Amino acid sequence: MRVRFGDRADTRLRFLDRYAGIPLVLFLGLKPKESDLPAFSVLGLLQTAAIGDTVLMAGVLPDLRRSFPEARIILFSGSSNYSMARMLPGVDDVIQLPIHNPVAMVQLLRSKRVDVLCDFGPWPRINAVCSALSGARFLIGFRTPGQHRHYVYDYVVEHSPRLHELENQRALVRALGVESRSFPQISVDTPLPKVLSPKSYIVFHPWSAGYRSSLKEWPDENWLKLGERVVGRLGYQIAITGGPSDRVRAAPFHARLAARTGSRVLNLAGETSLAEMIRVLKDAVAVVSVNTSTVHLAPAVGTPVVSLNGPVKAARWGPLGPKSISINAEGPDCDFISLGFEVGHREDCMATIKPEVVFKALFELLQCVASESGKV
Repeated sequence: MRVRFGDRADTRLRFLDRYAGIPLVLFLGLKPKESDLPAFSVLGLLQTAAIGDTVLMAGVLPDLRRSFPEARIILFSGSSNYSMARMLPGVDDVIQLPIHNPVAMVQLLRSKRVDVLCDFGPWPRINAVCSALSGARFLIGFRTPGQHRHYVYDYVVEHSPRLHELENQRALVRALGVESRSFPQISVDTPLPKVLSPKSYIVFHPWSAGYRSSLKEWPDENWLKLGERVVGRLGYQIAITGGPSDRVRAAPFHARLAARTGSRVLNLAGETSLAEMIRVLKDAVAVVSVNTSTVHLAPAVGTPVVSLNGPVKAARWGPLGPKSISINAEGPDCDFISLGFEVGHREDCMATIKPEVVFKALFELLQCVASESGKV
């Protein structure tokens, strides 16, 4: 039987992962645990979903590689983050796991003969189940409040809702004796699309992904008002980015934005590969994005970014680095999203973020970056 896992936006799968996964994890957790980290030659890293989480791993992988230069490091990904995983530094191999087929997933994990396996997933039980059946001699994973998934691991790391996810990942590799202090850096050699010239445009990334992604999206009218200011006052073009699923709604959005800004807008949503989109981010003057993987990709390639966080906890998922600004929602009961599926709170958080506030933050960020580079 083939059971689909790995799509965070599917409520049925998350229900199955929780209510079938927890008893199975409890059962597999009855196996006696190893007390000491063994010497190892093959280190496995498990990260099966979420491009943003995968980007943040670029902050710990170089430190892992420096600590274990002779070890073979294998990163196991899912289908949704495989392209991103292949761009990360410090790994010897990236293996795409068939998350839709747990039996095949376990078989592939076992075939790689991993000595130590670190599970970077903070909540999926399918990760814990497959870790327990992977054949690895030692398992490291998170204990996340309310997720009941930690019972199979030999070494348990507390996953804190008060820490940025990069800090949680650093805590995980600390179990291997690694003190990680690096920040994510991604390099791409893909050419910039010919329709763009370097440093002539600002990226707008209006859409998110995952469960109830609409809660993290800014009203179109606010984007239009911001676009008028970017073109009219700063003089830059606007490049709209997004994934294949954004292509349909990007077309009318592009038409409206072009009408308001004198056609100085390019629509690249769904028209580029992930590597091409990252190159677009790299050569941009700046990026304005809702809180999704783009707010981590931009600083990873050295581009200033303004993140519109709304219901997302900035302390957990805000962009990192000196050229990053987080704009939070106004009023109480926002910033409630930590793992990605929290519900029962306000649905108007993004609407409280005003276009003039975002433009002011963008303008000041560009002034600061220009000053530091000696261009002002």
